[in-house]
Amino acid sequence: MVGMLLALVFYNALLYFATSNRENIYYSLYLISGLVWIALSYGLIASVFDGYGDAVFQLNMSLITMPIFLLLFMMSVFETKLFYPTEHRFLQALIALLAVTFIWSIFDISAALKPASSLAALMMLVTFSVSISLYRKGHPLVKYFLVGHSFFVLFNILAVLTYKGILSPTYVSSHGVGIGIVLEALTLAFIISHRIKLLEDMRASQEDLKKQADTDPLTKLYNRRYFFPESDYLLKLARSSRTSISIVTLDIDHFKRINDSHGHASGDQVIRHLAKTLKEESRTIDLVARLGGEEFVVLLPGANLMEAGQFAERIRCAVQALEVMSSIGENIQVTVSIGVAEIDTTQESIESALARADGALYEAKESGRNRVCQAEPAMVYSIEALADCVGD
Repeated sequence: MVGMLLALVFYNALLYFATSNRENIYYSLYLISGLVWIALSYGLIASVFDGYGDAVFQLNMSLITMPIFLLLFMMSVFETKLFYPTEHRFLQALIALLAVTFIWSIFDISAALKPASSLAALMMLVTFSVSISLYRKGHPLVKYFLVGHSFFVLFNILAVLTYKGILSPTYVSSHGVGIGIVLEALTLAFIISHRIKLLEDMRASQEDLKKQADTDPLTKLYNRRYFFPESDYLLKLARSSRTSISIVTLDIDHFKRINDSHGHASGDQVIRHLAKTLKEESRTIDLVARLGGEEFVVLLPGANLMEAGQFAERIRCAVQALEVMSSIGENIQVTVSIGVAEIDTTQESIESALARADGALYEAKESGRNRVCQAEPAMVYSIEALADCVGD
């Protein structure tokens, strides 16, 4: 029994280092109190460590500390302070009574243990009442606690009936208290593990909701809301590491004509095919987003202007080769116009670089569409803009 409880202490320590949950501390202290009492009651301390006398008898305080830590565990794992104030006050009152008894046991352990049976009965009454109340209020974990606590009570009753001579001694009834402690401890370990799973599921659900908020529902690409803060972060990384970073913007040519001729469902189909092409042609480190309508943007960390231009040309050719069928089986010819700009990491923002790439995109549209145009470097662009202002 002591070996099993020690194994649970070790297991619980690993869980605590992984999660840092307070209930793990209370559970470990409960286990330690339980194994001390079992080692003392069944003669392990006497036979192995040759421990006798008043100092060893003082270890019977574990009979008081064990329920204290069990109550603290309940308050923490069921979060009674936040959600169940009435039940929380009952548990607090019982802890206060046990704390007074513990202080008394420091000075006179024999006298403090005399009302132990009454305290144990009160403890079981309060814990069962609180557990049933929480179960009726729909707490998902309390049913497991009721199972484990029922084992503890059942085997303790067997032990008491055996000690009083009502039942014939058997191995199970003679060791009922220890067996009850171990079974309850195993159930509490399951509760901790199951709670961690529930918290992980909740965290995964929150992550999924966040991803949905950051994702365009039609293309499953990132949306404008996600693109700008993430691109600012990637620009800071490029600035600190002094590496190149470029931005590519693209727009579907004559998209309104596609919608008018083939319907909006076909237009959505074209957008989905384009998004799929962008995903396939991009690297895992690239940031691909749909800014809205038929406008897309790709941020290319580590790519200079020439490399970004080559990437844009691959996209243009891949889109031109797409075979998109309308709802009535007609082939829709799709082309894109693309603007490319290398970001000046020493001074430029994402918004400024995007504006330069949009300028190059506009140039591609004006010069015939289905082509790639590169923006002038940021410094040249700024000087020209300054010259225009001075000229005005």
